[in-house]
Amino acid sequence: MQPIWRRRWAACAVGIACSTVGLSGWSVEAAWPPVWLADRWSVVRVVSYPSDLAAILHTSEVEGSGFWLPNGDVVTCYHVVQNAHLWIDVQPYATPAYDVIHFHVAVADPAQDLAVLAPNAGWGGYTYWPVRLGNATGVGIGTPVAIEGHPWGGALAVQPGIYAGATRHALVNGYGLLYHMLAIRGQAAPGDSGGPVFGAGGAVIGVAEAAGGGWTFAVPVNALQYLGVDGPGW
Repeated sequence: MQPIWRRRWAACAVGIACSTVGLSGWSVEAAWPPVWLADRWSVVRVVSYPSDLAAILHTSEVEGSGFWLPNGDVVTCYHVVQNAHLWIDVQPYATPAYDVIHFHVAVADPAQDLAVLAPNAGWGGYTYWPVRLGNATGVGIGTPVAIEGHPWGGALAVQPGIYAGATRHALVNGYGLLYHMLAIRGQAAPGDSGGPVFGAGGAVIGVAEAAGGGWTFAVPVNALQYLGVDGPGW
């Protein structure tokens, strides 16, 4: 399985925007079920930089997704931010690419490939829309789900899927073996790493991790308890 972060290697000069090609075939917002349409405000784009110079020039980005917690922190995959320098850009939904908030890694669990980001000093006071956290242990096989994120670093999109059950482990290329993953029929795209997997009722049940062969694997949302996040029945 391939991790679903995206690295952009375009050589961008200061003041020159780098564009990305959108992914065709993804659902447009008008076609989303109402419960998933409402959740779009809770999903963010996450961008980290592998060096100080890359952060200043906004080049060589590692792009992923994330979602707001009730306290204003952001959840994403650790592999999206593990080599971050200077700051991590968090772009809220429906804001311009330059309208970002600077975050840093507050706590991480590399074994589960999860990270919680907190705002840098002086970057408070922003508006956010937290997700409703669910419980992955109560999801039945065959339940419709939605993987939401920023495929290819572009606009927010949703990939409908079907929950196929929990798997003992998944081998993620370039990262290693991850245990107790959620298997979803429906493939996410590069840039979706860290994005939420919503259950049919609109609560988050997982964090998108890797994809391949028409499948997506997600870290159960319950694993956030090991990073100090409280959820229902955890």
